[in-house]
Amino acid sequence: MHSFNKCAAKRFGNVRSYALKTLRHWFGPILITASIVGPSTVFADAIASKTQRIIQNAMKLCQGAGGSFSMQPNSITAYQFNPNDGIDQLTIVDESGFYCSSTATMFEGSAGSNVHLITSQDYLETYARGYEVVTAFHGIPLILFALHGVSCGEPGFKPCITVISIFEGKFVNRQ
Repeated sequence: MHSFNKCAAKRFGNVRSYALKTLRHWFGPILITASIVGPSTVFADAIASKTQRIIQNAMKLCQGAGGSFSMQPNSITAYQFNPNDGIDQLTIVDESGFYCSSTATMFEGSAGSNVHLITSQDYLETYARGYEVVTAFHGIPLILFALHGVSCGEPGFKPCITVISIFEGKFVNRQ
């Protein structure tokens, strides 16, 4: 277990408690804000629920392999593109920050890791070496993915990039 997670496990008691505290840290302010706004509470709840299921599944997978699960706090990142609308909220769960004590490659290999994209309207799981969220063309949210070169018909070391945009909570231009 990484030193940060040892410290977190000591503070929170166990990894499950730590994961739930992490979820509350990220989604607590969103839920409070959402309850003031109104209908977006449903969106925040749906995103938090999906995120929690992803973490619970990873924990079960690791425990099934005889290991202890831990995760970095930056494994979950939330983006709000339009603060007046819960539809334009994106949460990314990046499994490259997940660890299992019984195997080094359960959640990440040389080609990358699973990356989960969650909005209130859509869900996408993809495999990438990394990602970056940007806005372009007058505020359109884009997610850039660095992929293994084989994804573009090239050797693995060559850069390969793909892009997904978000419109009204839905992922567009999936390939």
